[in-house]
Amino acid sequence: MVLPAHASYLTHIKATHYRILNKKTEREKVVNTPILKDLFDSNKRLINLDTIPASQQQAKGYFNEYYAKYPISINTAGSYVQVKDDGIYSYMFDISDDIKTVINNKGNSFLEFFLV
Repeated sequence: MVLPAHASYLTHIKATHYRILNKKTEREKVVNTPILKDLFDSNKRLINLDTIPASQQQAKGYFNEYYAKYPISINTAGSYVQVKDDGIYSYMFDISDDIKTVINNKGNSFLEFFLV
């Protein structure tokens, strides 16, 4: 079978060259920026009771009542408690999009969330 002149490139076998742009920066962005989905999927989440706004006194009472028995010691000032069960869903519409990764004194990482 004879190939037409414009199809002569089909007769050359070349190794395919793949390249990935910004592979490292894309991976770092995913790891360093937790989102609400990560917060709701994890049970390693905590809240600083001192940063709950005055307009959310009912929420502050709720977290004090049910989660004060699960304190977490962090190197920053504040009274941090771990919210490891589904109690976070009681105030899920009041949670800010600002979620931070915090490491406690034992080296475990937690997701810190804030109420608006």
